[in-house]
Amino acid sequence: METTSVKVAFDIYGEHFQPSAITDLLNVLPNSTIIKGIVPEGKNWPAVETKWCIDTGYEKSDDINIQLKKIIGLIQGKEDILNRIRSELNIDMLFDVVIRLENDEYPVMRLKPDVLKFIASISADIDFNVY
Repeated sequence: METTSVKVAFDIYGEHFQPSAITDLLNVLPNSTIIKGIVPEGKNWPAVETKWCIDTGYEKSDDINIQLKKIIGLIQGKEDILNRIRSELNIDMLFDVVIRLENDEYPVMRLKPDVLKFIASISADIDFNVY
C-alpha cells in the first residue's frame, strides 16, 4: 500500500546570477541548478530563469513541517546572507511544498510559528501543490 509523501524545495531564482556564488556564500550544495537560456536535461526549451535549489526529495510523511524544518535547518542562521543575496542580485526565494496524496491521507499542513517567522525573515514565498 502506498503512503502519502512530501517534498520540500527551497529555490533561489532570478534573471542572471551564478549558482556557484550562492553555493559558496551559503556553504550548502544544491540538489540542482539551472542557468537561464540553457536547455535543462530532459527538457526541450531553454530555461527562462536561473535557479539554485535544495530539496528533501519525496519522503513518506504525515506532517509537512518535518520536511520544511529539514530545509530550513540547512539555511537557518544565514538570513543576513540570504537577504543580501536577494537585494544585491535581485532574486526571489520560494519554498515549494509538494504533496503526493495516497489513499486520501493528507499530512498535517499547519505551519508552525517558527517556520512562518523564518520564511518571513527572508521574504520568501511559499507554494503548495497537492497531487
